[in-house]
Amino acid sequence: MHILLMDLDLLCSKRWLPNLELMQTFQYYHRQGVTTRLASKINEDLNYYDKVYIFKELIYKNPIS
Repeated sequence: MHILLMDLDLLCSKRWLPNLELMQTFQYYHRQGVTTRLASKINEDLNYYDKVYIFKELIYKNPIS
């Protein structure tokens, strides 16, 4: 089984550290012996992978009163 982990914040910004949920998901599947890969670009070939996890942090900003 092949799994792709895609962090949209990591791919679309200057941030270089993946989020905690992505790292925990990677560790879970890695311990089970599943081939797990972190996406390095947005236009990956998704047909190669059995599961694709997409991570995106939701940032809510309060409106200025």
